[in-house]
Amino acid sequence: MPSSIFNSIIHRHKPGIQLSVDLWLALALAYGGGLWLHWIHELEGAMEHDAPPVLLHWLRDATLLLPLMLGAVIAARLIARRLYLTGARRSIAIAFVASALMGGASPLHQILFDAHHHAALGASVLVHSARDTLLALIANLVIVSAVALIRQPRRWARQRVILRAVLAITLITNFLAPLAPTVSAAPAAQTANVCATATRTITYDVAAFQTIIPHNGWGDHTPDGLMFALSNADAIPNKDALIANPNLIEPLVIRAAVGDCILVNFRNDITGRRVGMHVNGISKDPKTSDGARIGNNPDTTVPTGGTITHTFFAHREGQFVINDYGSGLNYPNDTTSRGLYGALIVLPRGATWHDPRTGRDLLDASKRGVGAMPFADARVPGVGNDFRDFVAVFMDEPEGVLDRDGKPPVFPLTGIEDGTFGINYRSEPLRNRARAVLEHRGLVYDAAQNKIVATAPKVVTLPNGTVIQPTDHFCDGYVPELDQIVSDPGAQCVGEEFHLQSWPFGDPGKLTRKLADGTIVADTDSIIPKAYVGDPVRFRIVHPGVYETHTWHQHTNRWRHEPNDPDSTRLDVQSTGPGQTFELDFEGGAGQMMGTVGDQVFHCHLYPHFAEGFCRCARTILLSRVH
Repeated sequence: MPSSIFNSIIHRHKPGIQLSVDLWLALALAYGGGLWLHWIHELEGAMEHDAPPVLLHWLRDATLLLPLMLGAVIAARLIARRLYLTGARRSIAIAFVASALMGGASPLHQILFDAHHHAALGASVLVHSARDTLLALIANLVIVSAVALIRQPRRWARQRVILRAVLAITLITNFLAPLAPTVSAAPAAQTANVCATATRTITYDVAAFQTIIPHNGWGDHTPDGLMFALSNADAIPNKDALIANPNLIEPLVIRAAVGDCILVNFRNDITGRRVGMHVNGISKDPKTSDGARIGNNPDTTVPTGGTITHTFFAHREGQFVINDYGSGLNYPNDTTSRGLYGALIVLPRGATWHDPRTGRDLLDASKRGVGAMPFADARVPGVGNDFRDFVAVFMDEPEGVLDRDGKPPVFPLTGIEDGTFGINYRSEPLRNRARAVLEHRGLVYDAAQNKIVATAPKVVTLPNGTVIQPTDHFCDGYVPELDQIVSDPGAQCVGEEFHLQSWPFGDPGKLTRKLADGTIVADTDSIIPKAYVGDPVRFRIVHPGVYETHTWHQHTNRWRHEPNDPDSTRLDVQSTGPGQTFELDFEGGAGQMMGTVGDQVFHCHLYPHFAEGFCRCARTILLSRVH
């Protein structure tokens, strides 16, 4: 025995060969053990701000571990020689040293990359390191044993090595069980406490999914948009209907009445991303229904294909932002800039809410939501309490918007890349209408010459489906009612504000799509809120973020700063920042005290914002007119 030990000590491989062997073992430990530890952290809901995609995330962390693992292998071999450890014992020593370095690196990883390992929150650095060391040891024992068997299958007794590895794993697992967190499904909603005083329970089935989001009929769109929508087949619209016809897309707006207990069955259909459904400012238990992974609270976001039931209590009237609190705020890792947001509206006690076009109750007989549209009719107990309920959800400069040619939009007079703002996913920027005028006139910006040059006039198709030939009248001053050309600047589309009018460009409440046979049809959807003169209107603005403050300005209509205080300041502008919401009760109803009819513009008063699409209109209709 002493002779064999002595021979094993003095019989060493050549330094170059040994280093090569050590490097291969270090690679296996860094990428194999690193994958195991990364997977465990993901299951526990670990979060890193601005994290790369999963594969790159693992490769980055494993590559950073490689020098440590090479050092661990070399150090463990030196220790093994001093302690006369050979064979399986030496492999186990390597696994222990490598695991200790992995565990010690975990707190450092948190500091370097602003990561949060939820199972370790609140634990000391020592406890965190010890826990991850034991977790890593499970994989590393298997890895070193496998490498040893591959290198020297005859010299090593396979059964003996496997037996020792299994025995070690079993002992470690038993020791680790009380320390390791339980990886389980997200907690079920607990209704008893939050909804103890609820008068009834209503339910919504909601899915988060990826789809194209069109912003206008000119071709601007977000190709990889994210959004919430009702998932039940009888909902109008529902997820499948929106994917089939993206022109009907609108942000999710769910409603409840004061005293309602709201159950939201939430499913994540977004590939490769954990997301949550966080409702800001509503009564809920943050341990079960926060739709977030924050601090020491349980992770209530869900992975791809996962589901969770959230419970909210409608304790007061108001409008509340819905966001995904499972992602950061920076593009491209955030979800808000790609459209994953919405709103919860709480109406007066006893109210019902209905489709403004059909009158359909948007809760079915079982009190399950079958509609979640921005515009609804609210019917409130008592005489004269009903109102039009309009919600404008801000689209705050989303990233990744492309134009009709699949390129970042540019301003046609300068060639400079143009931003995009909007309301309820819709945007009507100056650039598209200006380009239509230029193309019809045979003008185009030449980047090489940095000026507008002449070219062949083009056919222009408006968002409402109207096709204008180069020989047709368009923005040249022609007035059909007079059958002549006039010098009116508006009719000639002169000046930067011509894009705010609809006469030359068609009804802004229509979007077009091409059928399989090539026919272009216009869809009527709820892009524009409509009311009859004098209808009571509650106009709610909701800013889900994440960038700009907007000065919301409403033409024609005014409201009191405090809806329930008739003596509060009368306004027609309201400054609104990310996360804020406001209720604007129109004084005198739709059309204001003067009874003004027609399309009434609302927009951000910061010129670059509304020139880049932050403007729409409300339509006030005469009672005698059929619409």
